Amino acid sequence: MPFITAREDAGLSQTPSSQDIDAIITSGQKLAIDWVQKQDNGAGLGQVRLAGNYTCPDSRKVLRVGDLRYINLTRFDIPEDAWLKQSATQDKPGAHQAISLSSTTGSAQAQKGMIPPEVAAINHYFEGCRLEAYPDPRTKSLPITIGWGSTFYEDMKPIQLGDRISQERADKLYEFNCYHRFWTVLEANVPFWHEMSTKQQAAICSFAYNMGADFYGSDGCDTVSRNVTER
Repeated sequence: MPFITAREDAGLSQTPSSQDIDAIITSGQKLAIDWVQKQDNGAGLGQVRLAGNYTCPDSRKVLRVGDLRYINLTRFDIPEDAWLKQSATQDKPGAHQAISLSSTTGSAQAQKGMIPPEVAAINHYFEGCRLEAYPDPRTKSLPITIGWGSTFYEDMKPIQLGDRISQERADKLYEFNCYHRFWTVLEANVPFWHEMSTKQQAAICSFAYNMGADFYGSDGCDTVSRNVTER
């Protein structure tokens, strides 16, 4: 398990926007992570996946295993073994690079087999599938979405207007996102997860797919957090 160390006080953000900083890492603090990867956006950003819980010193907010956050890479000392290995995929000329599945938990097929089919059934029913990128219906702008409700590619590059993908690509992108960005986070954070029925897990995963994987225990989600805690 690698650790990154803050060179100075640094924020952790839920999105690439600095307005979404929800945690502060103080200078000298070490943070246990599964991996860190650069974001090709010219802003010096990277993304990390937490491998251990972290309690913010001021707000007492708890970040949990599996949470994904953006960081300013220049503010951290990052060892070589912390960087996520990537492999290029040639879905089309200029295609985005995809995270090497061997560096996480296996192939997309293995991920699909680990998630009950009820999850895809409910998510696909409510999301629908569109192979050309489109703006958010509510904001008429960001986030831009494609496929089965995906707003990011595997390498966390955001979907952009004008992007088009195949049905096969949409299915694989959904499987990747659902497993790595939702299922594993819920599995790590929601109490009694493995004691729930597959339909209960599917309902919670569908909720998280729209509200964010780290909804449990967050502000504004008191009722659903309480209900999933009670057996």
